[in-house]
Amino acid sequence: ALAALAAAVRARVDQVHGGSREQQRAGERIGESLRQIEMVSQQAAAGAEEGSAAAEELTAQAGSLLDVVGVLGRMVGR
Repeated sequence: ALAALAAAVRARVDQVHGGSREQQRAGERIGESLRQIEMVSQQAAAGAEEGSAAAEELTAQAGSLLDVVGVLGRMVGR
């Protein structure tokens, strides 16, 4: 009877140990997923910043082009 009780206790300890290992692996996977999300978020933010800078540059160039068109229009009498 004592051997059966010891075997049952050992089986429960093994189950708990196995569950702990599974939780640790799941935690590691969650951590890696969070790192990947952070990396993608940083890349998206950098892309948005580059897009904003490009839009500002295009706006400035369009303004300069409008100025040139205005000068040319006055030169030809429009």
